[in-house]
Amino acid sequence: SSETGSGGTDNSLNLGGLFGSGAASAPGVTIRGPSGQGANNLVPAGYPLPYTIRYTASPLAASPVRELRVVQQLDPKLDELSFQLAGLRLGDLIVNIPAGRGAFSAEYDYTAERGYRLQVVAGVDVVERVVNWTIRAIDADTGNATDLPGVGLLKAGESAEFGYTIKADPDAASGSLITAQARIFADANAAVDTNRITAQLDAAAPVTTVSTRQNGNAWQVEWSAADDALGSGVRDFSVFVSLDGRIYLPLEIRTADTRLAYNAPNGSNPAFLVLATDNAGNAEAAPEGLSLPVYGNGINLGGTVAVPTSVEVTLPVLPLPGGLVGNSLFALAVAGVPGTVPASRLPGYTRVIDPFAAASFATGIPVSGAGVGSFGVAVG
Repeated sequence: SSETGSGGTDNSLNLGGLFGSGAASAPGVTIRGPSGQGANNLVPAGYPLPYTIRYTASPLAASPVRELRVVQQLDPKLDELSFQLAGLRLGDLIVNIPAGRGAFSAEYDYTAERGYRLQVVAGVDVVERVVNWTIRAIDADTGNATDLPGVGLLKAGESAEFGYTIKADPDAASGSLITAQARIFADANAAVDTNRITAQLDAAAPVTTVSTRQNGNAWQVEWSAADDALGSGVRDFSVFVSLDGRIYLPLEIRTADTRLAYNAPNGSNPAFLVLATDNAGNAEAAPEGLSLPVYGNGINLGGTVAVPTSVEVTLPVLPLPGGLVGNSLFALAVAGVPGTVPASRLPGYTRVIDPFAAASFATGIPVSGAGVGSFGVAVG
Protein backbone atom coordinates (compact mmCIF):
# COMPACT_ATOMS: atom_id res chain seq x y z
CA SER A 1 0.00 0.00 0.00
CA SER A 2 1.09 3.60 -0.46
CA GLU A 3 0.27 6.70 1.58
CA THR A 4 0.00 10.37 0.82
CA GLY A 5 -1.09 12.79 3.46
CA SER A 6 -0.76 15.92 5.52
CA GLY A 7 -2.03 17.41 8.74
CA GLY A 8 -5.19 18.97 7.30
CA THR A 9 -8.81 18.23 8.15
CA ASP A 10 -11.99 18.64 6.15
CA ASN A 11 -13.71 21.89 7.11
CA SER A 12 -16.03 21.98 4.11
CA LEU A 13 -19.06 21.03 6.19
CA ASN A 14 -20.72 22.67 9.15
CA LEU A 15 -19.84 19.89 11.58
CA GLY A 16 -21.99 21.32 14.34
CA GLY A 17 -25.03 20.93 12.09
CA LEU A 18 -24.66 17.14 12.18
CA PHE A 19 -26.08 17.12 15.72
CA GLY A 20 -29.30 18.99 14.86
CA SER A 21 -31.68 16.02 15.05
CA GLY A 22 -32.04 12.90 17.12
CA ALA A 23 -30.51 9.54 16.29
CA ALA A 24 -31.09 5.90 17.08
CA SER A 25 -28.80 3.63 19.09
CA ALA A 26 -27.45 0.17 18.39
CA PRO A 27 -25.75 -2.47 20.58
CA GLY A 28 -22.52 -2.47 18.57
CA VAL A 29 -22.12 1.31 18.54
CA THR A 30 -20.32 2.40 21.72
CA ILE A 31 -17.80 4.77 23.23
CA ARG A 32 -15.30 3.81 25.92
CA GLY A 33 -13.51 6.41 28.02
CA PRO A 34 -10.93 6.65 30.80
CA SER A 35 -11.07 4.15 33.65
CA GLY A 36 -10.95 6.45 36.66
CA GLN A 37 -11.21 5.89 40.40
CA GLY A 38 -14.31 4.84 42.28
CA ALA A 39 -18.00 4.96 41.47
CA ASN A 40 -17.73 8.55 40.18
CA ASN A 41 -14.96 7.58 37.73
CA LEU A 42 -12.62 10.29 39.04
CA VAL A 43 -9.85 11.26 36.61
CA PRO A 44 -6.78 13.48 37.19
CA ALA A 45 -5.98 16.84 35.67
CA GLY A 46 -3.14 17.25 33.20
CA TYR A 47 -3.15 13.69 31.89
CA PRO A 48 -4.32 12.49 28.44
CA LEU A 49 -7.73 10.84 28.80
CA PRO A 50 -8.19 7.93 26.34
CA TYR A 51 -11.40 7.46 24.33
CA THR A 52 -12.35 4.77 21.81
CA ILE A 53 -15.44 4.91 19.57
CA ARG A 54 -16.62 1.58 18.17
CA TYR A 55 -18.98 0.92 15.28
CA THR A 56 -20.18 -2.56 14.29
CA ALA A 57 -21.82 -3.18 10.94
CA SER A 58 -25.12 -5.00 11.08
CA PRO A 59 -24.67 -8.77 10.80
CA LEU A 60 -27.63 -8.73 8.40
CA ALA A 61 -26.15 -6.11 6.05
CA ALA A 62 -26.48 -7.06 2.39
CA SER A 63 -23.41 -5.06 1.29
CA PRO A 64 -20.23 -3.74 2.94
CA VAL A 65 -20.02 -0.31 4.54
CA ARG A 66 -18.19 1.96 2.11
CA GLU A 67 -18.19 5.30 3.92
CA LEU A 68 -18.08 6.11 7.62
CA ARG A 69 -18.35 9.51 9.26
CA VAL A 70 -17.85 9.80 13.02
CA VAL A 71 -18.43 13.09 14.84
CA GLN A 72 -18.35 14.06 18.50
CA GLN A 73 -19.09 17.37 20.16
CA LEU A 74 -16.43 17.89 22.82
CA ASP A 75 -17.47 18.57 26.38
CA PRO A 76 -16.76 22.20 27.47
CA LYS A 77 -14.50 20.90 30.25
CA LEU A 78 -12.09 19.37 27.72
CA ASP A 79 -9.15 21.20 26.16
CA GLU A 80 -9.60 20.93 22.39
CA LEU A 81 -6.00 22.05 21.81
CA SER A 82 -4.71 18.93 23.59
CA PHE A 83 -6.64 16.56 21.29
CA GLN A 84 -4.49 13.85 19.68
CA LEU A 85 -5.55 11.09 17.32
CA ALA A 86 -4.74 7.53 18.33
CA GLY A 87 -5.18 4.29 16.38
CA LEU A 88 -7.75 3.54 13.70
CA ARG A 89 -8.99 0.00 13.03
CA LEU A 90 -11.28 -1.12 10.18
CA GLY A 91 -12.07 -4.79 10.63
CA ASP A 92 -8.69 -6.51 10.49
CA LEU A 93 -6.97 -3.46 8.98
CA ILE A 94 -4.94 -1.27 11.35
CA VAL A 95 -4.22 2.27 10.13
CA ASN A 96 -1.24 3.64 12.03
CA ILE A 97 -1.67 7.36 12.51
CA PRO A 98 1.58 9.17 13.42
CA ALA A 99 1.83 10.07 17.09
CA GLY A 100 1.13 13.60 18.25
CA ARG A 101 -1.30 14.52 15.47
CA GLY A 102 -4.35 16.67 16.15
CA ALA A 103 -5.38 16.24 12.52
CA PHE A 104 -4.48 13.83 9.75
CA SER A 105 -5.40 13.11 6.14
CA ALA A 106 -4.06 10.40 3.91
CA GLU A 107 -4.89 8.04 1.09
CA TYR A 108 -3.71 4.43 1.06
CA ASP A 109 -3.70 2.19 -1.99
CA TYR A 110 -5.21 -1.18 -1.07
CA THR A 111 -6.45 -1.90 -4.57
CA ALA A 112 -4.44 -5.11 -4.91
CA GLU A 113 -5.24 -6.40 -1.42
CA ARG A 114 -8.80 -5.16 -0.82
CA GLY A 115 -10.05 -3.68 -4.06
CA TYR A 116 -10.16 -0.01 -3.03
CA ARG A 117 -8.13 3.04 -2.10
CA LEU A 118 -8.63 4.05 1.54
CA GLN A 119 -9.24 7.76 2.15
CA VAL A 120 -8.83 9.02 5.73
CA VAL A 121 -9.59 12.53 7.00
CA ALA A 122 -9.59 13.01 10.76
CA GLY A 123 -9.08 15.78 13.30
CA VAL A 124 -10.70 18.35 15.53
CA ASP A 125 -12.35 21.59 14.51
CA VAL A 126 -11.09 23.88 17.28
CA VAL A 127 -13.69 26.54 16.49
CA GLU A 128 -16.77 24.32 16.68
CA ARG A 129 -15.02 21.89 19.07
CA VAL A 130 -16.11 18.91 17.02
CA VAL A 131 -14.03 15.78 16.44
CA ASN A 132 -14.45 14.25 12.99
CA TRP A 133 -13.39 11.14 11.09
CA THR A 134 -14.38 10.64 7.45
CA ILE A 135 -13.34 7.25 6.08
CA ARG A 136 -14.09 6.18 2.50
CA ALA A 137 -13.39 3.18 0.28
CA ILE A 138 -12.62 4.75 -3.11
CA ASP A 139 -12.77 3.16 -6.54
CA ALA A 140 -9.30 3.72 -8.02
CA ASP A 141 -10.76 4.18 -11.51
CA THR A 142 -13.57 6.66 -10.75
CA GLY A 143 -12.36 8.42 -7.60
CA ASN A 144 -15.83 7.94 -6.08
CA ALA A 145 -16.97 5.61 -3.33
CA THR A 146 -16.66 2.08 -4.65
CA ASP A 147 -19.77 0.16 -5.68
CA LEU A 148 -18.00 -3.08 -6.55
CA PRO A 149 -19.81 -6.14 -5.14
CA GLY A 150 -18.36 -7.30 -1.83
CA VAL A 151 -15.82 -4.43 -1.65
CA GLY A 152 -15.87 -1.95 1.24
CA LEU A 153 -14.55 -0.92 4.61
CA LEU A 154 -16.56 -3.32 6.75
CA LYS A 155 -18.41 -6.49 5.88
CA ALA A 156 -21.49 -7.64 7.79
CA GLY A 157 -20.70 -8.03 11.50
CA GLU A 158 -17.25 -6.43 11.30
CA SER A 159 -16.33 -3.50 13.54
CA ALA A 160 -14.28 -0.32 13.36
CA GLU A 161 -12.58 1.60 16.17
CA PHE A 162 -11.52 5.25 16.32
CA GLY A 163 -9.23 6.33 19.15
CA TYR A 164 -8.06 9.63 20.57
CA THR A 165 -6.76 11.24 23.75
CA ILE A 166 -7.54 14.63 25.23
CA LYS A 167 -6.82 16.48 28.48
CA ALA A 168 -9.19 18.31 30.76
CA ASP A 169 -9.33 22.08 30.44
CA PRO A 170 -6.74 23.57 32.83
CA ASP A 171 -9.41 25.93 34.19
CA ALA A 172 -11.96 23.19 34.92
CA ALA A 173 -12.66 22.76 38.64
CA SER A 174 -12.73 19.62 40.75
CA GLY A 175 -16.13 17.96 40.59
CA SER A 176 -16.70 18.95 36.95
CA LEU A 177 -18.47 16.24 34.97
CA ILE A 178 -16.99 15.32 31.58
CA THR A 179 -19.44 13.61 29.24
CA ALA A 180 -18.82 11.98 25.88
CA GLN A 181 -21.12 10.67 23.15
CA ALA A 182 -20.39 10.21 19.46
CA ARG A 183 -22.59 10.04 16.38
CA ILE A 184 -21.87 7.80 13.41
CA PHE A 185 -23.12 7.94 9.82
CA ALA A 186 -22.61 4.80 7.70
CA ASP A 187 -23.21 5.27 3.97
CA ALA A 188 -26.68 6.77 3.46
CA ASN A 189 -28.13 5.18 6.60
CA ALA A 190 -29.64 7.19 9.43
CA ALA A 191 -27.30 8.46 12.13
CA VAL A 192 -26.61 6.22 15.12
CA ASP A 193 -25.50 7.52 18.53
CA THR A 194 -23.16 5.76 20.93
CA ASN A 195 -23.90 5.42 24.62
CA ARG A 196 -23.16 8.44 26.82
CA ILE A 197 -20.34 8.12 29.36
CA THR A 198 -19.25 10.37 32.22
CA ALA A 199 -16.08 11.02 34.19
CA GLN A 200 -15.60 13.39 37.11
CA LEU A 201 -12.55 15.61 37.27
CA ASP A 202 -10.24 15.76 40.27
CA ALA A 203 -8.36 18.92 39.34
CA ALA A 204 -5.99 19.37 42.29
CA ALA A 205 -3.32 17.39 44.10
CA PRO A 206 -3.25 17.13 47.91
CA VAL A 207 -1.23 19.58 50.00
CA THR A 208 1.06 18.14 52.69
CA THR A 209 2.04 19.60 56.06
CA VAL A 210 5.21 18.29 57.75
CA SER A 211 6.41 18.59 61.36
CA THR A 212 9.71 17.41 62.88
CA ARG A 213 11.14 16.82 66.34
CA GLN A 214 14.86 16.43 67.05
CA ASN A 215 16.68 14.65 69.85
CA GLY A 216 20.39 14.73 69.02
CA ASN A 217 20.82 12.78 65.80
CA ALA A 218 17.35 11.21 66.13
CA TRP A 219 14.53 12.85 64.20
CA GLN A 220 10.82 12.14 64.36
CA VAL A 221 9.04 13.24 61.17
CA GLU A 222 5.23 13.41 60.99
CA TRP A 223 2.96 14.58 58.19
CA SER A 224 -0.61 14.89 57.01
CA ALA A 225 -2.26 16.00 53.78
CA ALA A 226 -5.53 17.60 52.79
CA ASP A 227 -7.25 17.04 49.46
CA ASP A 228 -9.83 19.43 48.00
CA ALA A 229 -13.46 18.87 49.03
CA LEU A 230 -14.49 17.30 45.70
CA GLY A 231 -11.24 15.40 45.27
CA SER A 232 -10.62 11.67 45.37
CA GLY A 233 -8.85 11.62 48.74
CA VAL A 234 -5.21 11.09 49.73
CA ARG A 235 -3.75 7.79 48.65
CA ASP A 236 -0.08 7.75 49.71
CA PHE A 237 3.05 9.75 50.51
CA SER A 238 6.65 9.87 49.37
CA VAL A 239 9.30 11.03 51.87
CA PHE A 240 12.69 12.53 50.96
CA VAL A 241 15.68 13.79 52.93
CA SER A 242 18.47 16.22 52.05
CA LEU A 243 21.66 16.36 54.10
CA ASP A 244 23.39 19.72 54.38
CA GLY A 245 21.70 21.16 51.31
CA ARG A 246 22.59 18.29 48.99
CA ILE A 247 20.18 16.50 46.67
CA TYR A 248 17.03 14.94 48.10
CA LEU A 249 17.09 11.16 48.44
CA PRO A 250 14.01 8.96 48.96
CA LEU A 251 13.32 7.49 52.40
CA GLU A 252 9.85 6.11 51.59
CA ILE A 253 8.04 5.96 48.24
CA ARG A 254 4.24 5.63 48.11
CA THR A 255 3.74 4.76 51.73
CA ALA A 256 0.49 5.00 53.65
CA ASP A 257 2.36 5.79 56.90
CA THR A 258 2.22 9.27 58.41
CA ARG A 259 5.36 9.21 60.57
CA LEU A 260 8.98 8.13 60.30
CA ALA A 261 11.99 7.90 62.62
CA TYR A 262 15.31 8.95 61.10
CA ASN A 263 18.83 8.83 62.50
CA ALA A 264 20.97 11.50 60.84
CA PRO A 265 24.74 11.09 60.38
CA ASN A 266 26.85 12.84 62.98
CA GLY A 267 27.27 16.54 62.31
CA SER A 268 24.72 16.63 59.47
CA ASN A 269 21.70 18.89 59.13
CA PRO A 270 18.77 17.02 57.50
CA ALA A 271 15.85 18.66 55.70
CA PHE A 272 12.69 16.63 55.01
CA LEU A 273 10.19 16.81 52.17
CA VAL A 274 6.91 14.87 51.98
CA LEU A 275 4.68 14.87 48.90
CA ALA A 276 1.24 13.26 48.57
CA THR A 277 -0.64 11.60 45.73
CA ASP A 278 -4.42 11.30 45.57
CA ASN A 279 -6.53 8.34 44.45
CA ALA A 280 -7.18 9.83 41.02
CA GLY A 281 -3.43 10.06 40.36
CA ASN A 282 -2.70 13.76 40.96
CA ALA A 283 0.78 14.06 42.50
CA GLU A 284 1.75 16.99 44.68
CA ALA A 285 4.37 19.02 42.83
CA ALA A 286 7.92 19.30 44.11
CA PRO A 287 9.18 22.80 44.94
CA GLU A 288 10.28 24.70 41.84
CA GLY A 289 13.79 23.90 40.72
CA LEU A 290 14.01 20.69 42.73
CA SER A 291 14.68 17.41 40.92
CA LEU A 292 13.31 14.27 42.58
CA PRO A 293 13.02 10.58 41.68
CA VAL A 294 9.64 9.53 40.26
CA TYR A 295 7.24 9.42 43.18
CA GLY A 296 3.68 9.71 41.79
CA ASN A 297 1.34 6.80 41.20
CA GLY A 298 1.68 4.95 37.93
CA ILE A 299 -1.54 6.16 36.33
CA ASN A 300 -3.40 3.67 34.13
CA LEU A 301 -6.54 5.20 32.65
CA GLY A 302 -6.90 2.51 29.99
CA GLY A 303 -5.98 2.53 26.34
CA THR A 304 -7.40 3.35 22.94
CA VAL A 305 -7.37 1.22 19.80
CA ALA A 306 -5.30 -1.93 20.29
CA VAL A 307 -2.39 -2.03 17.86
CA PRO A 308 -0.74 -5.44 17.37
CA THR A 309 2.79 -5.72 18.66
CA SER A 310 5.54 -5.92 16.07
CA VAL A 311 6.99 -9.30 15.23
CA GLU A 312 10.76 -9.63 15.39
CA VAL A 313 12.16 -10.71 12.05
CA THR A 314 15.57 -12.40 11.89
CA LEU A 315 17.44 -11.10 8.88
CA PRO A 316 19.70 -13.49 6.99
CA VAL A 317 23.44 -13.14 7.50
CA LEU A 318 25.02 -12.15 4.21
CA PRO A 319 28.37 -13.65 3.28
CA LEU A 320 31.36 -11.33 3.38
CA PRO A 321 32.46 -10.13 -0.05
CA GLY A 322 35.55 -11.84 -1.34
CA GLY A 323 38.79 -9.98 -2.02
CA LEU A 324 39.77 -6.47 -1.05
CA VAL A 325 37.73 -3.33 -1.42
CA GLY A 326 38.49 -1.89 -4.85
CA ASN A 327 40.21 1.29 -3.67
CA SER A 328 43.92 1.78 -4.26
CA LEU A 329 44.45 3.67 -0.97
CA PHE A 330 43.21 0.77 1.11
CA ALA A 331 45.11 -1.69 -1.03
CA LEU A 332 48.35 0.17 -0.17
CA ALA A 333 47.42 0.35 3.52
CA VAL A 334 47.13 -3.45 3.72
CA ALA A 335 50.92 -3.60 3.32
CA GLY A 336 51.24 -1.92 6.76
CA VAL A 337 54.07 0.41 5.76
CA PRO A 338 54.51 3.12 8.44
CA GLY A 339 53.57 6.59 7.29
CA THR A 340 55.34 9.88 7.98
CA VAL A 341 54.56 11.57 11.29
CA PRO A 342 54.55 15.38 11.01
CA ALA A 343 57.15 17.42 12.88
CA SER A 344 54.45 19.65 14.41
CA ARG A 345 50.78 19.26 15.30
CA LEU A 346 51.42 15.67 16.39
CA PRO A 347 48.35 13.40 16.20
CA GLY A 348 46.95 11.46 19.12
CA TYR A 349 47.93 8.19 17.43
CA THR A 350 51.14 6.28 18.01
CA ARG A 351 51.17 4.81 14.50
CA VAL A 352 50.11 6.03 11.05
CA ILE A 353 49.94 3.72 8.02
CA ASP A 354 51.09 4.88 4.59
CA PRO A 355 49.61 6.38 2.39
CA PHE A 356 47.56 8.08 5.13
CA ALA A 357 48.75 11.05 7.19
CA ALA A 358 47.53 12.37 10.52
CA ALA A 359 47.89 15.67 12.39
CA SER A 360 46.14 17.41 15.27
CA PHE A 361 43.93 20.41 14.51
CA ALA A 362 42.96 21.49 18.06
CA THR A 363 44.75 20.93 21.37
CA GLY A 364 44.62 22.04 24.97
CA ILE A 365 40.90 21.34 25.51
CA PRO A 366 40.49 20.57 29.24
CA VAL A 367 38.64 17.55 30.57
CA SER A 368 35.45 17.80 32.60
CA GLY A 369 35.19 17.31 36.35
CA ALA A 370 34.31 13.68 35.67
CA GLY A 371 37.48 13.19 33.63
CA VAL A 372 35.72 13.17 30.26
CA GLY A 373 37.75 14.75 27.49
CA SER A 374 37.14 15.62 23.86
CA PHE A 375 38.13 13.54 20.88
CA GLY A 376 37.36 14.02 17.20
CA VAL A 377 38.52 12.83 13.83
CA ALA A 378 38.24 14.76 10.58
CA VAL A 379 38.82 12.76 7.41
CA GLY A 380 39.69 14.50 4.20
